[in-house]
Formats: sequence, C-alpha cells, structure tokens
Amino acid sequence: MSRVNEENPQDKKVSDLELEMERLKRGLKRKQNKRILSCTSCFLFFLVILIVFAGFFSYGLAKSGLVTIPILSQKIYTEPRPTYIVQTQTLGAQTDFLSVFKDELTQAATNPSSANIEVPLQITDSQLSDFARSQILQNSLSKRVDYLQIAVLPQNLEIFIKLKNPKNVFLVLEVTPSVINKKINLKVNSFKIGNLQLPAFVGNLLISQIGGKILEAVLSTFSSFAEVESIKLDLGKILITTKITNPQGLF
Repeated sequence: MSRVNEENPQDKKVSDLELEMERLKRGLKRKQNKRILSCTSCFLFFLVILIVFAGFFSYGLAKSGLVTIPILSQKIYTEPRPTYIVQTQTLGAQTDFLSVFKDELTQAATNPSSANIEVPLQITDSQLSDFARSQILQNSLSKRVDYLQIAVLPQNLEIFIKLKNPKNVFLVLEVTPSVINKKINLKVNSFKIGNLQLPAFVGNLLISQIGGKILEAVLSTFSSFAEVESIKLDLGKILITTKITNPQGLF
C-alpha cells in the first residue's frame, strides 16, 4: 500500500507533463491557424485590390479608345466628333493670315500718328487650323498626327486631333485664350483621350508643345512693332486687338 502511494507523485508529474504538452500543442495549433487565417486574409485583400485596379485600368483603356476590349468597349466607347467640321484651305502668300496681319499693320503704320494706335485683326477657324497643320508638318509630330482642326466657339477653342499612332485615337482639348502681360496665354479647361476625361494639367503639357510653337510663330511676326491688347472669341473666328508700339519696325 505504501509502495503505491510512493509512485503516485511521479505518476502525477508525468500526467501533469502530458497535460502541459497537450496544452502547448493546442496553443501552437491555434497560432498556426491564426497565421494561416492572417495570410489568407492578406492574400484575399491583395486579390480584391488587384481585381479592382485591373477593372479601373480596363475601364480607362476602353473609354480612351487606346485598346478595344470586347463587350466593354462597345458599351462605354463612342468615337469622338468635333462640334463642327472646319473647312480647310491651302495656305499661300495670299491666304496666310500672318502676311495679312503684317499688311494691315503696315497700312495702319503709314499714318504719321500711328504710334499706340489700335489695329483690329481677325483669324478664321480655317486659317488657324491650316496654319496649325503647317506647323506640325515641320516637326516630328507629323508622324503621329493624322488630322487636326481648331474650331472657334464663343466660349473656347476646341482642338480636335486624330492620331496615326496609336491608330484611331482621338485627343480633344477645350482651350481658353487670354492676354496676360501683353502676351497670349492658353489655358486648357478640358482634355480627353477618346471619351476618357483627364486632368487639365496633362492637357497643358500637351498644349505647351503644340500651341506654344504656333503662338511663338504668330507673335514673332509682329512682336517687334506691336503688342496684343485683347483677344475675343466669336463663332468661327478670333478677334485680336493689337497696338502699334514701334512703327519703324514694320519698314
């Protein structure tokens, strides 16, 4: 009887040890399950984010017309059209509006009191569009631009561009010209690739490349003898008021 009692403490230690090991195993298993659940949650979260991003990316591509996505493109993309078609003409010595500008200013400058006299000038949408095309033909943009026109509306200029590469991609910009410190400034109010609306600052980067060179060509024609006072838009034409500051610069 005493021998059985002497073995009980040792058996109890073994039993306690087995219980402790079992408890540790259960705790380890719970941690493993939590780790697996945590990894699974992270993976599912990442997968959802990836799917959402892919959805937005596909939507943007389809709406821009850069890529044709079956079914989606048919539902959300329509080929852009300009507000109206600008009638084109071939620029030459008689139709180049810059030459006409200089002739009008020269005629006004023949007046003995021509200094500081204001001279109104007019540019039609056809003249502006043809001149813009002629400027593009002189640089690397000619390899990318298939068609360009500038429609003059009472509220803004609408620049409509069809690209050669990427094929059948359209750029549409709404631009407001203004006079700041005697210089013409162009501000982009809206910029779209296809039907996709993009931030205006992206359009400003583009217009600085296209519009900046055109403006430079226009202003360099009379900057030495006249300055721009005001600019006004009417349907199909731009009205610019200039002031002759140096009549001698015309001769």
